[in-house]
Amino acid sequence: ECSFGFVRLLTVADIEMVRVVLVVLLCLGVGCAGYGPVQRWLDDAKRDFRILSSPIGLKNSLSALNRLRELGKVQSAKFELDTEQEEVAVPHQERQQDEDDEEECKGNLDSDGNCVCGRFQLGELCSRSALGRCRIYVLKPSQESSCSGINSIVSYDSFLDGDPPCTFVKATETVNFVFKLDCFLFDPMLKLPSGAVDEEKARLSTEFPNDEMDLQYEFRAINWKKPFSDQRSLSVRKLGLDEMNNQTEINVPKSLDLLNSWDDGYSIGGRFYFEGTVKHNQNGAPISMNQACAGCAARVFLDIEGYEYIPQSEDANTITTVVVVVAVVGILLIGLIVLAVFWFRRSRVGIKLD
Repeated sequence: ECSFGFVRLLTVADIEMVRVVLVVLLCLGVGCAGYGPVQRWLDDAKRDFRILSSPIGLKNSLSALNRLRELGKVQSAKFELDTEQEEVAVPHQERQQDEDDEEECKGNLDSDGNCVCGRFQLGELCSRSALGRCRIYVLKPSQESSCSGINSIVSYDSFLDGDPPCTFVKATETVNFVFKLDCFLFDPMLKLPSGAVDEEKARLSTEFPNDEMDLQYEFRAINWKKPFSDQRSLSVRKLGLDEMNNQTEINVPKSLDLLNSWDDGYSIGGRFYFEGTVKHNQNGAPISMNQACAGCAARVFLDIEGYEYIPQSEDANTITTVVVVVAVVGILLIGLIVLAVFWFRRSRVGIKLD
């Protein structure tokens, strides 16, 4: 502590107390927003205040404190302004853009400002589009789920999964398959709790644009040895207007004798398998097609007359089980040997390094 005349000058301890008081007041006033700049100025001022041997030094110190006070206010005000702009202005612009997009009419506005949807648009603001779908119905050959006299058919094993034989054909004959299509528009937003489209409610009264759609009906026999690569049995036909509109039947003949001459993979377990689907060319189409439904593909099977199911003997089952067990044990042994060799080599490398 030192004095000059009747004026009592500040000591370093007094300056430290002033610093603490100022920091507390500034934190309470501006939420510590300007603490960083104030701290730097106070450190500089502390070094200047170490020489306090005259009233001039006191006067200069008080001036420095005033400068600190003003600087703290400016820095705090600037910080608050920047923060307010970041928190309010930017999200407001994004939110406004989202609201404009949601409220924008995707159709046409009439003279009264009402949103008028186009031919295949749906919703109050015409924001979604109708989708197309064609269900396929098999008319011939008959595919009944139950047949009379199933228990008398020796070739059917009721303990196996799958459909019982109902439609028998000769392995050398040509079968004429007959189908009908039901093409319609639907609203994809109306769904069942399972997530599937509720066609009863989603089906629209708008007429299906038959004359504007490029649809094809593809039908083929499945070769189970090469189910995806073998396309020799594929039949493709362009659908006409009446065929899309459920007015004309689709006839596709298939020669079973020709299939057997190609590959024995077409008839597995005395049964032929066929599949029919609707394909569409989306280029220039007014709507998109959605064929993801159970009835959007026709699956037909035919059983060969005279084919007898030969159940696998118990000895064969035992042999199969033994082969599987031996294979699994062999794989495990090979894995253990590889791990042992790897561990042994690693151990030798460690010994050499030591």
